[in-house]
This record gives sequence, structure tokens and C-alpha cells, in this order.
Amino acid sequence: MKNRLKTQGITRLAFCQCHGGYFLCVLVEAMPLLIKVIQEPESRSVENLSATENCISAVTKACKYNPAGSINITEVLPHWLSWLPTWEDEDEAEHIYNYLCDLVEG
Repeated sequence: MKNRLKTQGITRLAFCQCHGGYFLCVLVEAMPLLIKVIQEPESRSVENLSATENCISAVTKACKYNPAGSINITEVLPHWLSWLPTWEDEDEAEHIYNYLCDLVEG
């Protein structure tokens, strides 16, 4: 139950990121917490994988919709690449890999 609630909260936070406004700032402020969850030693365990991949997707969206350059992409990008691959959450994987394609094409 705890992991499901964490996953739902992260998903809603990432959704807000895509729709701009005040919520962009909220996600930027949440970045250290998202990164901490992703880098936890047990983050890829079965019970944590969905929440971890939602955090990766939230970071992805924060980088993609970077409000006024408030995220240092060059600092985040090496970490972000080390978090790949993702496979559990197909909906979030689409956002993650579309951003990867944007980076390669850009």
C-alpha cells in the first residue's frame, strides 16, 4: 500500500509538470527527493520498481519542460542516463525514451 501511494503521488507530480504553471516550480523543488528515491540501494527491487520508474519519468519531464532553465541539465543528464533502462511502466517508458530520442536528435 505504501509503495502504491508513493507511486501515485509521483505520477501526479509528473503530470503537473507537463501542464506548466506553478507546478513546474514544485517539481523542480522536488528533484532532490526524486533523485534520492531513484538512487536508493533497493530502488530496483520488485516492490519499489514502479515508484522508481515514476521518479525517473518525473525527472525526465522536469528536464524536458525545464522552466526558465531552473534545472542544470548538464548536471542531471549523466545521472539520468545511468538510470536507464526502464521497463516496468510502459506509459512512463514512452516519456523517458521519447526524451532520449529528443536528446539524440537535438
